[in-house]
Amino acid sequence: MAILTHSRSFKDYSDSVNTLIDNGCPNGPKALGGSTATFSSRADFEAGQSGQPNIPFTILNVWTACNVVIVRWDSSNPNATVTPVEPVTGIAALVTTINTNSSTKAAVPYAIQTVYSEFNSGAWLYDLGIFKPSC
Repeated sequence: MAILTHSRSFKDYSDSVNTLIDNGCPNGPKALGGSTATFSSRADFEAGQSGQPNIPFTILNVWTACNVVIVRWDSSNPNATVTPVEPVTGIAALVTTINTNSSTKAAVPYAIQTVYSEFNSGAWLYDLGIFKPSC
């Protein structure tokens, strides 16, 4: 399945990712709970994702509606570079729009325009060795 994003209008919103960018610090550069996008373009999203260790995920469920695809996932993937100690489960809502690019429209009729995702960022920080619980 081909996935296409609108490179100019793509937005990604995630307090979970903002927590990772801030390394768990409450006064980091990415405020939580705001209306500002975590990534405001496809290029920003790709740059942010490429800086993370490879922790692939397993898709648990997929639900579809007219212009939304919802994916539930977890980090229990045997092909991961970083083996998660603490499993992470997340959910992402992918808002789609009609693909207006004439060269790809036939093969990929819809494009992802906005992503809203959340997951246990505390467990993710633990798996990356950034957060050390005191218990």
